[in-house]
Amino acid sequence: MGTTTTSTTMPDGDFTWELNPVPSGDDLGIDIDMVLTGGRAAISTRANGANSPAFVLCANAACTTVDSNQILTGPNLGGISASIQIINDQPVIASEALTDKALRVTLCTDLTCTGWDSNDPLANGGGESSIVTINGLPVIGSFASEVDGGSIDIVACDNLACTSSTATQVATDVGPATQTSMAVVGGLPAIAYWNSSRDDLEYILCLTADCSSRVSNRIDGASGEVGRGIDMTVIGGFPVMSYQDDVNDTVVIARCVDTECSTASINQVAGSSNVGTFTSIVGGPDGYAWVAFYNATNTSLEFANCENQTCSIVDFSTVDGAATGDGVGRYMVIVNIDGRPLIAYRDDGTDPGLKTAYGG
Repeated sequence: MGTTTTSTTMPDGDFTWELNPVPSGDDLGIDIDMVLTGGRAAISTRANGANSPAFVLCANAACTTVDSNQILTGPNLGGISASIQIINDQPVIASEALTDKALRVTLCTDLTCTGWDSNDPLANGGGESSIVTINGLPVIGSFASEVDGGSIDIVACDNLACTSSTATQVATDVGPATQTSMAVVGGLPAIAYWNSSRDDLEYILCLTADCSSRVSNRIDGASGEVGRGIDMTVIGGFPVMSYQDDVNDTVVIARCVDTECSTASINQVAGSSNVGTFTSIVGGPDGYAWVAFYNATNTSLEFANCENQTCSIVDFSTVDGAATGDGVGRYMVIVNIDGRPLIAYRDDGTDPGLKTAYGG
């Protein structure tokens, strides 16, 4: 583990935000993931009314309009913790099936997802799913709350539809709830997760595609109650993570010094009350991190622009804070699209649904 420091705040920020609602016949925006394809974003989320995965393909970088908006209905429902990759121009979405908690993989027939098929490669193990692409195939991290005190599996699919796969249990006794995030580190799958039993942040680097060999490290846990809202990206070849320190009510960034994350520099980024239960991180064009996070006190979506590698200097801007009720940003994901941040997020106000924010 590393030593925790506190960032210097530069509160003015340099970003303005273009906000766009995503039209839909259902209530979208719970459990969001987003990837880039052809200079635009593809979004997976949950259709709250249909209890199914949903897919949105933006028509342009700002996502002012969409080319596809599909509710992926089917037997056994699903859509919980939806996570997406685009492989060979086909969206692949991993989620948790609603009725039996199985890992659900939905493969679209084309980029706009005009058709799709689903199957369940892992029974009782689809919670908090996250997905990456290794050697042109899906590799999925999933959580089973009722197995071995809460367990995490890595599922390496043998084909895009994941009709056959190899599942490797990589962690047990992680508690009744967790949150996970996957990334490709040095060409191999890696997963970071909140261990709710120990209230700490842990990391596994797979040494093989199916994670049959791996290295595990505890990243942060000195204060206890850290790791909620975990998201992970890769900057300069090494993992960088954003998450919440629940004791200090702050957003934290951990930057690993190597691919195994044997140690990390840890910085408290946003120290106002009750922030960071949801975070998302990506590298900016200068190689420094961008972080989106939920401010529960103001019920707003906030943005942190790191000014150095460790994020010890950071400036902030409010992305969206207009909603009432539970506010905006309780679910969000950020990507870097042509050097500008794009955030997809949940608006829980009077007209709940999925929105995007394009920064510049």
